Amino acid sequence: NFGGLSMSSRWSIYYILFYELVGDPEMLTLAKQNLDFQLGANPLSTTYITGIGEKPPKHPHVQITEYHGIDEVIPGFSVSGTAHSLPLKEYYEDIMMNAYPAYQGTDPACQYYPTARKFADAFEPVKMGEFVIDNMARTAMSFGYFSDPDASYQP
Repeated sequence: NFGGLSMSSRWSIYYILFYELVGDPEMLTLAKQNLDFQLGANPLSTTYITGIGEKPPKHPHVQITEYHGIDEVIPGFSVSGTAHSLPLKEYYEDIMMNAYPAYQGTDPACQYYPTARKFADAFEPVKMGEFVIDNMARTAMSFGYFSDPDASYQP
């Protein structure tokens, strides 16, 4: 689904809000676990936030950097991440099959390939590399909540 990975920040916010309402520390554990996938705890060991970790996205769908020839990716963008299927498969086929690991999504025989491994770090697949302001806001809020090491809410 479009932007599915960015939903981990949304679910984290729900868990944080629930914690603030009822004080159940398990909610903070669940909030952090939802963010772990974006930080590289996934089958590809890839972070899905530019500029963070050992394998961050280097070619997100950011038109400013792509069309103006800027080599450095702007840090802090939360990209959409993995996608089970792509519209206009013919357009993406060369890009996706030359990705490593190969996308494994354009052939109907590969429909059972795990969605968590269906990602290509390329500008063209908007469904994987696009970022939107509401995703960035949710990501900033979720990580900002846990950024104070002296806070009493740290389980």
